[in-house]
Formats: sequence, structure tokens, C-alpha cells
Amino acid sequence: MPTKSKTKAKPKATADTPACVICMTVPPAGQGAHHCSTCTAGAWVVCAGCEEAIKGKKCPICRGDYMREAASGWDALPASTTTLELDEQPTQDELKRISARFLQLEQLMIGPECEYSDEPEEQLDFAADGVHFPALTRLQLTCVGLRSISFTEQNTPRLEHLELSNVQGECCPFHLALPRLRVLDAEHTMLGERHIDAGQFGLSLSRCPRLEVVTSYKFRCLGDCNYAVLPSLTSLRLHRSECTSHLDILYAPKLREVSLQAAYELRAFKLRNLPSASVATVEALLATKLAAEEAAREEARAEDRRWRDQTNVKALTKEARRRGWIEKGEKWQVAAEPPSGGGDFVFEAGDDMSDMMDEFDAYEEVLQEHVSELFQKKADGATEAAEAELLGASVADASLPRVTIDATNMDGFRLSSLEPQVRSRCKVRKAAGGDWGFGGSPYGSEEEGEEEGDEEDDEDDEDEDGEGGVHGFMREMMATGMMGGMGFVPGFMPGMIPGRMGSSGPPPDVLQRLTAGLPPGVRVNVQGGRSFTTGGGAAPAPASGPMPRREPQPQPRRSRGSTRPKRGRSSAVPSSLEAAYHY
Repeated sequence: MPTKSKTKAKPKATADTPACVICMTVPPAGQGAHHCSTCTAGAWVVCAGCEEAIKGKKCPICRGDYMREAASGWDALPASTTTLELDEQPTQDELKRISARFLQLEQLMIGPECEYSDEPEEQLDFAADGVHFPALTRLQLTCVGLRSISFTEQNTPRLEHLELSNVQGECCPFHLALPRLRVLDAEHTMLGERHIDAGQFGLSLSRCPRLEVVTSYKFRCLGDCNYAVLPSLTSLRLHRSECTSHLDILYAPKLREVSLQAAYELRAFKLRNLPSASVATVEALLATKLAAEEAAREEARAEDRRWRDQTNVKALTKEARRRGWIEKGEKWQVAAEPPSGGGDFVFEAGDDMSDMMDEFDAYEEVLQEHVSELFQKKADGATEAAEAELLGASVADASLPRVTIDATNMDGFRLSSLEPQVRSRCKVRKAAGGDWGFGGSPYGSEEEGEEEGDEEDDEDDEDEDGEGGVHGFMREMMATGMMGGMGFVPGFMPGMIPGRMGSSGPPPDVLQRLTAGLPPGVRVNVQGGRSFTTGGGAAPAPASGPMPRREPQPQPRRSRGSTRPKRGRSSAVPSSLEAAYHY
């Protein structure tokens, strides 16, 4: 009789011979070592068949990439490589492997094809465990998703040049602490606006003592509370830095140029000379401001709750009438709770208000405006007190280099806002025609210096009636015939003030301002079939068609005299147009 063959029993797993974590069998001799770059060596075993199945997928233990092939072929480069350029964004696991493999890497450029997304699928984190570039001196990131912009001695101790372009998402925090950094270049990049990150831009620059040049274009949301100590800085450019409202440079003895071009909201720019200021001073100012804001926030919340007390509506109605919020006969009525839980949205930077605003009625809007103003008043007062306590007067030093401040398209900065000890060091520059576009124009430039004791800087900085600005630009356009070639006629300009530029064209006073400086005899066609010929500096006389004289209209009040609820919203006139056609 044929004998039955016995099946060979599989070896049992023991402490000395662990089983494969997938198929639970003991791998043959010589097999079993895993190849996960994240897990500890020898922490678990896998047989050859199972490893082949998970290759290029996720690790069964840590869920990181398991033996994924490098997309850009960097895995085949020698470990002594000093320059690496990737045209695809690596994964976080690959970033760790790159840093572990190329210990001599000095330059790293990552630049995938740019497809902007507010929430990129993959966000790299250079501050994560396992990422360390000990020799890296230059880092260039283009169209890369970043979880944060954090570069310190822990991950890039020798970094000297950092370039960021079109970084995906809203990165937070922004944290730099680099003893060797000399150049920071950033464009088309936005920082996250968390309340806990207040002051991160100025503090980060202060933690880079060798920083010489900061160049940026549309580097947005740098914050509303930035103090900085910059002992080596020579050049600072914040071109089109939107949603950036405050930068106070406490000490910058080598500074020579500052560009605030088209940084429309950066009205609170200050330059001081405080040699005793340090990073510790900046940290103390920020800590004081945070504490003051928290106290103001609690007071504002209490005020919000008071106005929502449904048991005290009669008294609140009387008070609202006295404040001018409601008219006689109206009753104060708001919900007992803020809409959509929005009790804190007014007091937290970076919160999305759009959804909550949809639910607001006029009374809610008035209340929120009142509470916001209360919060801001209390917080600003405490900040000013902290500055008075921690900062003394600037030190006059005639040996410091002159500083040129480019304020093109930046009408909020005034040289008179600086201390006299610093003012004599500075001069303001505005490119002619700057009020018309975003970057000046080819029609010349203007420079205004400021000596100590000069009190007329505000008038000089205005540049409303000089050769620059919108008036100079429009005069040049009409004189050269470019206006007609572009399809424009005086009296029909997009976005002009309603009621001033109707079908009958602009009134004579406006025409005189727009055409002042044109040579005599220039014929200008006006919408509606009328035309006139300039007569030099005098008001132009009508050549054909009626041109009735209009009486000047009363000007709208610049301050809001009443906060009575409005059922509709009106669009504001752009400030540049208001200045250009104010009469």
C-alpha cells in the first residue's frame, strides 16, 4: 500500500524566532528584517513574500511609506552629493530619508509644477522628528505644501539663504531661529493667522542676528504686532505685503533701504534706535500684549453679555437711543446668545467671519462694532503702556547711515510718526504716478528728505498736486493722446465718484485740476459731444455745447456720527479716487 506523506509542520514563533506580522509564520533563516525607514530596526519581522506585497505601499506598523521608489531618482545619487534639485514634491517619509542619506548636502531646491491649493494633499514639515540637514546652507522651496515655516538650529543649523515662492496653504507657525541666516526671500506666500502666533514675523527676524536682506513680494498676513531687533539688516522690502498692519523696528544700525510699496495696511511702521533692545525685549513686549489682549477680551465678552440680557431690555433700549444706535420708537433686540456661537469671533485674529456675518441683523452688527471698539481701545491702551515702560527714547546717532523709505502707493506712512532722533536719518521716496498703479510709473520719481526740526513733512509726503500721482499720470495721458487710443474720454472713468462724472461730463473745477499744466491750445473731447481747448493754467473755456456751473456739494462726514442700524450696505469709494476728486 502506498504510504501517506506527512505535512511538514511550520515552525512555531518564539521569543527568539518571531513571526511575520502579516502572515504570522516564522520567516526562513536569512529573512525577516524589515526595511521601513521610520520603524526601529529589528522591531518587527516580515517574510519575503509579504514584503514584496507591501513594497511601495504603507508600512503595516507606522503607516509611513514602505520602500517607495524615489520619484526623482535621488535614491541613486551618492551619499556625498552636495546639491540636490527635485522637480516633484517628496513625501514626508522621503524628506526624512533624504536628510539621513545626504549628510553633506549644502543646497536643496524643490520645485514641482505649480498648482495652487489652500489645502494641499501633502504638507511637508521640516520641524518634524527625523528631519535634520546638518550642512545645508541654501534652501529653495517653490510651489511646495508646507505645514509650517519652521527652521531653527535643530533642523538647519547652517542655513544662510532661505527662498520661499508660492508656498501652498496657510503656514503656521512662522518660526525662524537661525544664527547664520543672511537672506530671506519670500513671494506669493501667506502665513496662518492664529492668535497664539502674534508677533511671529518680527520675533523670527530678531532671532536671526546675521540677517542682512529681507526681500518679499505679496508675503501676506505678517500680523498686526511685530517688533524686531535687526543688528545686521541693510535692506527690507515688503512690496504688496497685504494684511500686515504693524512693524516696529527697535534697532537696525546698518539699515539703508526700506520699501513699503503698496503695503496698504502697514500704517503702523516705525523705526527707532534703541541699542539696548534685544530679543528679550521683543519677547517681553509680545508677552505683555498677549496678556493685555486676554484681559480686554474678557471685558469685551462681559460687555457683550450685558447687551444680551433679556431681562433688562427696557434699560438697554434707553441706552441704545442715547448712543444713537436706534431711533425713538424702536426697541433694542438681539439674541441672548451670539449668532452661530460667534461671541469670540470679533476678538480672535484670523477667524472666518463670513458665515457668521450672514446671520447678523443690523442690531447685531452695531453691537459687534461696539464690543470690537471696546476691545481694541483696551488692548491698544495696555500696549502703549507696555511700550512706555519697556522702551525709552531713541538715541540720536549721526554716524548711522541714511535710510531711504519707499512709500509709493502707501499713503498711510508719515515721517512725522518717527521720533526726531531718527527722523533726521530718513528720507521718503515716492515714484511718480504711484497712486495710479501698483508699482509706480515711468514718469519720474520724487524724493523728500527730512532734517531734524522740519515740521512740514506731511505736506511734502502727500504729493497730491505735484507732477506725480494720478494727476500727473492723467495729464500725461491726455497730452500724448493715449487717452483716446485706449478708448477713454474725460468724464467717463471707471470707478469715479457717483454724481461727479455723469453724462454731462465733469464739472469745470474737476476739469481744471485734471488738465492743469497742459500747454495752451490742447483740444480735449468730453463725453456727450462737448469739447474744450485748454488755455494754460486757467480753467478751460467751453468750445462747444453747454457746460453749466455746478455748486459744490457738501462733503460727507469722515467720522461716523451715528451707529444707527442700516438695512443696506453702500460701497466705499476707493481712497485714491476720493483724494483725486475731492473738491
